[in-house]
Amino acid sequence: SRLVGRRSAFIGGALIAALGGLVAAAALFCESFWLFTFGLAVLGSSSGFTQKLRFAAADASPSFYKPKAISWILGGGIISAILGPQIVIFAGDYFAPVWFAGAFVALLPVCLAAIVFFVPLRLPDIRGGSDLHAAAPVRPLREIVGTQRFLTGMICGVSAYALMTFMMTGAPVAMVVGCGFSTDLATLGIQWHVLAMFGPSFATGWLIARFGAERI
Repeated sequence: SRLVGRRSAFIGGALIAALGGLVAAAALFCESFWLFTFGLAVLGSSSGFTQKLRFAAADASPSFYKPKAISWILGGGIISAILGPQIVIFAGDYFAPVWFAGAFVALLPVCLAAIVFFVPLRLPDIRGGSDLHAAAPVRPLREIVGTQRFLTGMICGVSAYALMTFMMTGAPVAMVVGCGFSTDLATLGIQWHVLAMFGPSFATGWLIARFGAERI
């Protein structure tokens, strides 16, 4: 973001996601496990860009509106929870008998649609540092990493994401292989998981403003 600007970084992240989806789809056609793994790694790296959207929304908002801005960004996860699984159900068997290849190919138009929204986006330019950064001394990264607040946030984030990843990966497999449900029902199971994950976002901003970020 500091090198090319936030808007360009977000557009690049969407292009990386599209590329990862196409590589993963090609791997399924080639029946290559390692190429599929590489495609998913590329796809996962795009999260490094999308996870910054909430911070960009906060930075571009006045102080009194920052919690609500973050809530609205996270609330967009509800839209993805509704559309994402339906796209998988609709496109997953498009290239049958190469199952799920269509779901990865469908990432391409989704990412292009995201770019359409990113192009007119106007955010404070952080290339080369802002006036605020120039006026205040910047703490070294080593000092930040050694603080209790950073360690607490890192431990909570890593453990929560690891648990969520294992749950979201294992649950559909258990539903299909262990319980005999269809892949469509397993997909809907993930849909309800994501809905429950992002649903509280609309109330989180109000709670943060009312009780403080650390308590929430």
